[in-house]
Amino acid sequence: MGDAFDADLDSLSLHAIMTRWPATLRVFIAWRLYCVGCPIADFHRLADSAREHGCELPELRRAVRRAIERPGLSPAALPRAHRRSAAGGAGP
Repeated sequence: MGDAFDADLDSLSLHAIMTRWPATLRVFIAWRLYCVGCPIADFHRLADSAREHGCELPELRRAVRRAIERPGLSPAALPRAHRRSAAGGAGP
């Protein structure tokens, strides 16, 4: 998996990602993105979710890829979100 896979991943809706790779559900839950079951998951992409929830897209993409590549991986081993503060800096 490489840049071409990332481009494909970025083009899919969140619903399509979670349906095709159920292990990614753990990422969205662990990151508290609440995309699971959201009615606009059919329309949002990873970039939309990152922007709406104040997450860094490269980190979110990396966590989703890791869940796809290793579906049996413990949720504790998945990268966690680093949210931006309202001022635009890195949050806790």
